[in-house]
Amino acid sequence: MVVTLAGSVGRKGKNGVVDVRAVQKLLNGFAGLLKLSKLKTDGKPSKALETAIGKFQEEVCKFRPDYRVDPKKTTLKKLNAGPGKAASEQKAAEKKHEKAKEDQHKKTMAAVKKLAEKAAKKQGVDSKSWASLYSDLEKYATEQWFAYMGKEEKNGPADKKCMVKTAEQVRKDALSSLACLLEENGQSQPGSKVPLILKGSATNIKSGCFDFKVSGVSPDPKAKVFLIAGKAPLRMDITKGWTRKSMVELFKLLDQGGLWGRKVSFYAAETTDGKLDMCTMSRPVVLATPVAPFKGTVSLDGIGKDTGMTYTGNGKGRYLYTAPINGWYFLKYGPDFERDPKMRGFDCITFVGSAMKTMRGMSGRGDGLADHLGASKVGMEGVSKDKVVEFFGKDGKTGTYIAWWSTHCIAVKNGTVYEFSQSKKGFNKKSAGSYGWPSAGNHVRKL
Repeated sequence: MVVTLAGSVGRKGKNGVVDVRAVQKLLNGFAGLLKLSKLKTDGKPSKALETAIGKFQEEVCKFRPDYRVDPKKTTLKKLNAGPGKAASEQKAAEKKHEKAKEDQHKKTMAAVKKLAEKAAKKQGVDSKSWASLYSDLEKYATEQWFAYMGKEEKNGPADKKCMVKTAEQVRKDALSSLACLLEENGQSQPGSKVPLILKGSATNIKSGCFDFKVSGVSPDPKAKVFLIAGKAPLRMDITKGWTRKSMVELFKLLDQGGLWGRKVSFYAAETTDGKLDMCTMSRPVVLATPVAPFKGTVSLDGIGKDTGMTYTGNGKGRYLYTAPINGWYFLKYGPDFERDPKMRGFDCITFVGSAMKTMRGMSGRGDGLADHLGASKVGMEGVSKDKVVEFFGKDGKTGTYIAWWSTHCIAVKNGTVYEFSQSKKGFNKKSAGSYGWPSAGNHVRKL
């Protein structure tokens, strides 16, 4: 049944009860597609309603949101069309966008090849050497294309203008690298510098996350050696070698370039007359970087504000490395930083432990962590739901507590539950009085 509205709904709308309820019901049909919680169909305007309308306009209508549904206008028409059509249109748009990217990439690589052939022919490169040279150049240019596009699309699909801009940058980078490849393939002049040799590997936290070694450095006493993360502007001086302390500066570069949780091409190059000499650039070493660190305040509320954290699965929780680096807290898994973006988050117990600034006591369900944190018993061991609700309505109304049962662990602060759960796919916050406690087997201790 097609919904009609007597007046506008949402920000600065008339917000009649019947109209608001109708829009709430329509939006709830898109909850899965928009990854939003369903709205209460109470006919009351709210911030949550405006947010849902805005997200619908951005992701389904594809225009700048005004957070309002007007009668007979596009937003209402799209809502009436239903989530099935919206999903179909979204899939078609994504397919079209990917095709446009693929076409632009092919066009870019064709342009790179044409320019490279011209330069190689000018220097008398034979056909056999050219095949080897272009293979390396093509790999480099392709890596640059996807690195730039990944950064551009961090906050949404790139438009045509952005693709053209990226293509131009890739062509420039490829031409800069071409001279280096010609050097490497035997086209260098006597006494000129040659490409460095970079070796690198991912290591654990104690060893500095990465290990890099550079050889083939020229005898030029004025030359400095730089490590490049993805592209030339993101570089750091490693003339004196790589040490564990180098990790601090490299992390600043990764943050600057938005290179967290990705496979990044690292290069080494040295300077000539104070400027980076592209002819000395090494072949790439591709390594996975840590996922984005947590930059907020380590607390129950603080961690909850990082919307990029996910529920990682029961028993698969990562936890925060308690020693900050550059003021940031990194996700840890075993002896290493977490490097898989899909695992940037916690399970129920590692969220509580991390919020309490510990890396221990999280192997069980809750009693082990409670003991490790020194939590004191409050007469709430293996009790019923009614007992828990009563407790947090009276004696436990203030203060911070750890609570658990056979399948879950949570924290309660001043009568509010804080958790990471599978059903919410991450952080959740709710009043202890209305929380879905099990009927029996609940444990509560005070922190």
